[in-house]
Amino acid sequence: MSTYKNLIGKDVNFLTTDPDNDAAEGQIWYNSTAGVFKDLIISEAWSSGSVMVRGSASAQLNLGTGIQTAALVAGGYSPYSNLTEEYNGSGWSSGGNLSTARITSGFGTQTAAVAVGGLTPPNVTTGVSEEYDGSSWTAGGSLNTARAYSGGSGTLTAGVSFGGLTPPFSTSNATEEYNGTAFTSVNNMNVYGRHMGSSGRGPQTATLAFGGGGGPTAPIPADTSMATTESYDGTNWTAVNSMNTARRAFGSAGIQTSALAFGGSTPPNTSATESWDGTNWTTSPATLANARNTPQSIGTSSSALYAGGAAPLFPSGLVEEYNRSVNVVTAAAFASGGNANFARRQLGYTGAGTQNAFMVYGGFSPSGMVNNSEEYGGSTWTATPNLNTARGQDAGFGITTAAVCCGGATPTIGGYTEEYNGSSWTTGNSMSTSRYEFGATGILTAGLALQGDQGPSTPFGVTCEEYDGTNWSSGGSANTARRTNSGVGTQTATITAGGQIPGPGKTANVESYNGTSWSEVSDLNVARAGNAIMGGPAGATTSVVTGGSPGPMAITEQWNGSSMVTGVNMANDRSVHGAGGTSVSGIVGLGQTGPSPPYGDVFTEEYVGETSALNIKTITTS
Repeated sequence: MSTYKNLIGKDVNFLTTDPDNDAAEGQIWYNSTAGVFKDLIISEAWSSGSVMVRGSASAQLNLGTGIQTAALVAGGYSPYSNLTEEYNGSGWSSGGNLSTARITSGFGTQTAAVAVGGLTPPNVTTGVSEEYDGSSWTAGGSLNTARAYSGGSGTLTAGVSFGGLTPPFSTSNATEEYNGTAFTSVNNMNVYGRHMGSSGRGPQTATLAFGGGGGPTAPIPADTSMATTESYDGTNWTAVNSMNTARRAFGSAGIQTSALAFGGSTPPNTSATESWDGTNWTTSPATLANARNTPQSIGTSSSALYAGGAAPLFPSGLVEEYNRSVNVVTAAAFASGGNANFARRQLGYTGAGTQNAFMVYGGFSPSGMVNNSEEYGGSTWTATPNLNTARGQDAGFGITTAAVCCGGATPTIGGYTEEYNGSSWTTGNSMSTSRYEFGATGILTAGLALQGDQGPSTPFGVTCEEYDGTNWSSGGSANTARRTNSGVGTQTATITAGGQIPGPGKTANVESYNGTSWSEVSDLNVARAGNAIMGGPAGATTSVVTGGSPGPMAITEQWNGSSMVTGVNMANDRSVHGAGGTSVSGIVGLGQTGPSPPYGDVFTEEYVGETSALNIKTITTS
């Protein structure tokens, strides 16, 4: 009888703790602390990703290409769109717009893609293509047969486009190859189809096409879905084994010998996933959380992305990520926390506090300006000593044992400052410039007040002030005058994002402060005012911008030190609220959560960033 070592080539290790890297894949070890045998296995699962910038608008029938950590989506329908978005594995950011709004498909990478044909308003089939260089689109070669809903695979200089819909309503089996300049007609497919899946990562000479709507002839019977699979070798198409579930308008990823099919319409919409090993299709245990069709699909057979689509009839900006690995990915998420004791908005808060030690004070309530103060301990809120002066539209910074409340309206606009030592508030020196509707960040001994409304003559300020724990002094002036903006970071490394600007209007502008001067950096994807930022002292390099108006909104964006990308939405729309903690473990709370009640709410949400852990299983006899 063979032993485990004879079969695997390694002994069963005796360990006091489980291994922390994927080198243990396929091995068995005995955990002497737990007294059990364990192993590390491959898991397949879909998890939520960050929503698209466009939300639900035109988030279906787009071009999708690239890989999960460098994806591209362009165009779309409902209504026709020319928008381009890029995904970095964490969130979405805006790219250069297509020259022509369209429903389109294509092939390539995030920095070298081709949008092939499609439909332009008002439902005109086109063969015109556009090429993307990572920042802008330019005219490319035209298809010989104008069509929409075609499949595609390959690169910008060696791509292939196949199938699709030709006017007035006939499917196509045409195949055309692209060399970076022009399309050339080559041998046709065996079936006529549109909305097919493809091995988008495969080369021009090794492509797989599967499923779709159509049949053996050009006319399309209503609601017909196919399960057929064809393989292309650069010259001919060959029929191979069919899928288990006939479907059309679904997601696909991979290469000719290792591919995925997921979602789509059978009809109805399905959440099923199938994998292709080069010979057969196998139904995966992983299923989408949201069954939908006409998505953008991107990636490989082990790391794919499903973005947008119709669920079931209306466009959706939802995103799901597929991972097949020894790691289990838990998506970032907001979860309900304990309710505060006192509803309020436009309040001061300890932005440098943690998720389990966060404090709010002052603000506007249904009864007007308040001096109430309370602290969140990780599950419940506890009343703490009140401010000496009731105020609204104030700002704050610090932590729960060393906090600052500054500025605001009492109702007189002031620069009033109070300090909290963990047990009581004491009056400190006033700000040099009275202000309200502003942001603040830092700690008690090194704080920063950011712009805001500085009175009738300066309703949109640029001046900032620095606090050393005793006195206020002038800081650098920002480039964009604004109010109702927020900030995060330290006194010498801060970002401020969004806000209201003259007009009136909302800005997407983001600026960075180095302790002396401000520099304009990458903009928010969604302009907003009244937002709040999680990030703690390190927020200048990693943070999460939450909520704001117009709305209020639930949209969040992540800052990675150089650009903003979309994040997972909050459960509640909110603006002029509080936020603290880090981009890994944060908290948002209170603020205005809708048109009613107009003076704030008590809802709190806790944020946990994306995590990844080895898929270790205990071996049992069952």
